[in-house]
Amino acid sequence: MKSFHKTHFSNRILLLSIILALASRLSSAQTIVASTTCTDPQYYNSVSLQCESCPTNFLKSPDGLSCYCPQTFRKVPITTTQTTATYPYTCEACPSGQVANLIQDACLACPGGDCTCGNGSYMQETSATGDLRCRICPKGYYSPATTVTTTSYYCDKCPLDDQTYNTGTSACECPAGTSSQSTFCAPNDYGTITADYNPSTSTGVIYDPVETGSGTNSVTLPSSNTFEYLLPEALYRCLKYFDRKQCNILANLCVYSMYRENYGACLAHRNMLEYTNLTTRDDFYDSDWKSQTPWLYYSETAPQIIEKANRVQGKARFQTSSETRLGLLRFVLGTYNLEGDFLGFQDLGTQLQLCPADYQDSIDYRRFGTSVTAHCSFNVSKLIDSSIQPNNTDVFYDLWLKDTDGDYIDVPVKINNYIDSNNGRPNQKSDRSSWKLTRRFFLYDTKSGLTGTDAYKNGVLYGTYIRWVDKVKMIIELNTDGNDQIFVPYVELEYRAKALTFIPDSRTTDVSYEVEYTMNPSDFWIVAWIFFGIIHIFIFISTIWKTYLWYNRHPKSLMGSVYTYKFLLNVVQFFLESWSTIQFCFLFALSASFYAFFKMDEAAFLVMPHDTGNNLLPFAIIFGMVFVIKIIVIIAKIVRQSACSFYVLDREKNMASLSHTLANALQKKTSEDRDIYEREFKEYEEPKAWRPIFVMNELNELLSSTVIPVELVLIWVGFIMVGEGWQYGALYDPNVNRSDSRNPTSYILMFFLFTVTIFLTAVVIVAVRYAVSFLFPLHYMDFVDLCSVANVSLFIFDEKFHGYYIHGESPANSSDVTLDTLKKALDSEGQGLAKQRGLIQNNPNCQTFEFYLPYGERKLFDEVFDESKEKLSQRKRSSNQYKNTPKVDFIYKSGDIGMSEQDFREIVSKKDEMDFYLVRQIIDARNNPKEYINEVTFLYNFFKLPPEAISTLNHFKLIPDKLMNFTRVLFLQFDWDILWLMVCSFTFLDALGLDVTHSIIIFYVIYKFGLKWLRAELGENNLSKTSGIDSRFLI
Repeated sequence: MKSFHKTHFSNRILLLSIILALASRLSSAQTIVASTTCTDPQYYNSVSLQCESCPTNFLKSPDGLSCYCPQTFRKVPITTTQTTATYPYTCEACPSGQVANLIQDACLACPGGDCTCGNGSYMQETSATGDLRCRICPKGYYSPATTVTTTSYYCDKCPLDDQTYNTGTSACECPAGTSSQSTFCAPNDYGTITADYNPSTSTGVIYDPVETGSGTNSVTLPSSNTFEYLLPEALYRCLKYFDRKQCNILANLCVYSMYRENYGACLAHRNMLEYTNLTTRDDFYDSDWKSQTPWLYYSETAPQIIEKANRVQGKARFQTSSETRLGLLRFVLGTYNLEGDFLGFQDLGTQLQLCPADYQDSIDYRRFGTSVTAHCSFNVSKLIDSSIQPNNTDVFYDLWLKDTDGDYIDVPVKINNYIDSNNGRPNQKSDRSSWKLTRRFFLYDTKSGLTGTDAYKNGVLYGTYIRWVDKVKMIIELNTDGNDQIFVPYVELEYRAKALTFIPDSRTTDVSYEVEYTMNPSDFWIVAWIFFGIIHIFIFISTIWKTYLWYNRHPKSLMGSVYTYKFLLNVVQFFLESWSTIQFCFLFALSASFYAFFKMDEAAFLVMPHDTGNNLLPFAIIFGMVFVIKIIVIIAKIVRQSACSFYVLDREKNMASLSHTLANALQKKTSEDRDIYEREFKEYEEPKAWRPIFVMNELNELLSSTVIPVELVLIWVGFIMVGEGWQYGALYDPNVNRSDSRNPTSYILMFFLFTVTIFLTAVVIVAVRYAVSFLFPLHYMDFVDLCSVANVSLFIFDEKFHGYYIHGESPANSSDVTLDTLKKALDSEGQGLAKQRGLIQNNPNCQTFEFYLPYGERKLFDEVFDESKEKLSQRKRSSNQYKNTPKVDFIYKSGDIGMSEQDFREIVSKKDEMDFYLVRQIIDARNNPKEYINEVTFLYNFFKLPPEAISTLNHFKLIPDKLMNFTRVLFLQFDWDILWLMVCSFTFLDALGLDVTHSIIIFYVIYKFGLKWLRAELGENNLSKTSGIDSRFLI
C-alpha cells in the first residue's frame, strides 16, 4: 500500500513538472512587435522583430535599430565559434587617460593623459603609433566639447551653409548682417524681396478630396513644415539670383500646392515671369518658358496649346513605325527630387501606372491607336512603409514626346485639382477654354503634410496626409486635316489623399489609368448627317406607300367612325417601323465605316473616337431611338397579330351534296328553297369536334414558333464572339488579331460585330433549313398538310377585308375515319390515284391563298362573331344561371355552357350561313377560276395592291400564295425583328459594361419569358375568341 502511494505521488510530481515546463515555454513565447520605436534603453532587433536590451557597455544608436560601443570603449572580438551573442564583439573600457582609436580596435593614450578637446575641436590620430592631437574644426563645422566618455573624431557641419561656430556661445551663427531663415543665412534684403509672398504664412496646403475617419471632404493644413523649411531660401535665392536648384524647389512646392495661383510659391513663380531680366527662349513658342526658371505654366490657352498644328513631326500610322512614321510613340520624363536636384531623363514605361503592369503594358499604350484602360485597388499603406515604398515617391516629372525629327515636344498636364486665383477649379469644367494647363507633376506625396518643429530637417518620413494620383488619363488626338499628324498629347491627372491615421483602417483605394486615342469627329458627322437626311426621304416614301396601300384596302366609306383613329394609328406605326428599320441599316453602315478605317487601313485616316463629350452623341441618340422604337414596333406587331380572326371551316360533310344543295338554295332565294336548305343540312350527321380542335392546337403552337431558332443563334454567337475571340475585334486597338481584355471596347465596333455575327449566323441557318425543307419540311408547311389530312380549311383575317385561306380538303373526301382507312387514303394519294389537294386545276399543289372579301360578306362574318357574341354576353350578364359559367366563345354543345337551345341554335344558324357562303365561294372559284382567282404578278408581290377597289368588289377574290405569306400572322414574322432587337440589346448591355456571356443570358430570359410568352398568351386568347374553340381545349 505504501508502495502504491509513493508511486502515485511520484506520478503527480512528474505531471506537475511537465505542466510547469509547458507554462514556462508559453510564458517565454514572444509576439511580433510591428513598431520600430522602443522605449529607452531598448533597441529594435530587425531580425527577431522584438524590442531588446543592448549588451553590457553598449549604447542605443540614434536610429534605435542597433547598439554601439562608446568611443571610450574598444571592441574585443568573440573567439568562440558557437555563441548566442547579438554582436561578434564585446565592449571593453579603455584604461584611464586613454580612448579608443577611430576604428575602436585599440586604446590610445591621450596627450598628457587629458582626453578632452576644447569646444569646437576634434580628436585626430597623427601617426601610425597612435599619437592623438586636438584639432580645430574647419569653418562652418563644429564639434561639441568632448568629455572622458565622449570623444569625437569628426566635426559636424553647421545647419546653414553660411554659418560659423561660435565657441563662446557653443552655437553655429550666421554672419553679421544676416539672419537665420530655416535653411540659410538670409541677407538684410530678404524681407524686402519676399515681402509679397509671405514665406512665414504661405505654408498651408489644401488637400481635396481627402479621406478621413469622418468621410471625404476638403482639408486645409494650416502650415506644412516642409514649406516652412524649404520655402524661405527657395523664394529668396530664386527671386534674386535665379538659382536653378532653388527655383526647382520653388516649382516643386508650387506643384504641391496644386498650382494655387495667388499663394506663396506659385504666386512668386508667376510674378517672376514678368521680370524684364528674364529671357524667353527664342526657339520656343510659349513665352512662359524662361531660360532661367523651370517651366510650370503656359501663356496660351488650352485650345491653342492642344490644337496647335504641325508641332509633332511624323505621319501617324497604325501598326507601323519608322523614322518618318509615328507607329510607336516615345515619351520621355525629366525627373527632379523635392530638393531641386535634376535626376536626369528616363523613357516613360509604366511609371504612371499605379496598377500592376508588365513590359507589354509599357508597349501597348504607345502603339498608335491602341487605347488602354486599367482599374485596380491601390494599397496606400505601402507609401508609409519604407521597405516597399515606390522609389519615385516625392519625385517630380516633366513629360515630353520625342517626334520623328528627334525634337522633344512638351506634353501639357491638366490637373483636375488645380486651384486658380479665385480658389476655383477650372480644370473640372468640360469647356477647354477654361482649362489651365501646366507642366510639372508628381505621383506620390508623403512630405507636404509634415507638421511639427524641424520635422523635415529631422527626417520625419510621413506627413499628416498622404497623397497620390488617383486618376491618370493620357489623350492623343489625331489631326483630321488630312496630313495624318497628331496634335500635342496631354495628360489629365486627379489627386486624392488620406489622413495618415486613417490608412490602417482603410488601406486600399480605387485608381485608374487610361490612354485614349481620339479625334474630333465633327467632319465625319457632317457627312453622316447628310446621309441621315437623305435616308429620311426613303423613310417618308416608304411610310407614304404603306399608308396608300392601307387606304386602298380600307375604304373610308366602309370603315365607319373608327376610320380616322385607325388611319392615324397606322400612319404612326408605318413611320416608326420604316424609321427603325432603315436607321438600323444606317447605324450598321456607320459602324462598318469606323471598323474599316480603324481596323483595316494602315493610314490613320480615322481613330475610333471614345464616348467622351459629344464625340459619339449622334450615334448614341440614333441607337437609343432605334432600340426603343424597335421594341415598341415589335410589341405593336404582336398586339396587331393578336387581333387577327380565325375562321374554321370543317369540310367533313359530303361537300358535293352540300354544294349542290347550297347552289339551289342560294340561287332561288325563296322560302321553299330555304326549307330545302334546312332539310338537306339536317340530314347530315353533326361532325366530330376533335379534328378542328386538333388543328387549332397545332396552330396555337405555330403562332409562337420561329424559323430561326433564337436559342441556336445565341449558342453560335457565344461560340463565335467568345470562343473564337471575335469580341476582341471591338477593342480600341487597330490590331484586328488583338486578344487582350485589358483594352477597353467600343460599343460601336461591338454593334458592327454583333450585327455581322448574328445576321450571318441567321442567314446560314435559314439557308440550311430551306435547303433541306424537301426532306424536313418547316413547321408551317407541315401545318398546311395537316389541314388537308384533317379535312379542315382555315380562313385568317389579318385586315377587315383581307386575309389568307388555307385550303384543307382531304383527297379522300373524309378524315373522320379509322386509322387504317386514313392510311390507305394517304397511300393512294402517294400513288397519284387520289384527287388533288389544291383548289385549281392548273396549280394542283397550291393550297394557300390570299383573299379579299366584299363588304356584304364581311358584314355577315361580323354578325356571326360580333353580334352573336355580344347578344350571348348580354344574356349571360342578365341571368344568374350563367354567373359561374366558364368563359366560352363558341362550342359545339349548348349544354356545355348552360345555354338554352334557342340561343345556341341562333349562333349556330349564323355560323352555318357563313359556312355555306364560304363553301359556295370556294366551289365557284374552282369552277370559274378566271372570275374568282387572280394570278400572282410581280407588281402585286412588290406593291401588294388589291386586284380592284374594295368598295366595288362584289364577290370573293383569291390570289395564289405560293410563298405562304399567311406566316405574316405568326411569330416567325418577327424573326428578323428579333435579330435586330438582339443586336441592339447586346450593344446596349456592352455599353453598360456587361460581357457577351451575360448579355446572352439576359437576352434569352427577356425573349423567352417576355416577347415569346406575350405572343403565346395573346395568341391563345385571340385564337380561342375568334375560332370558336374554348381555351380549355387549347393545350
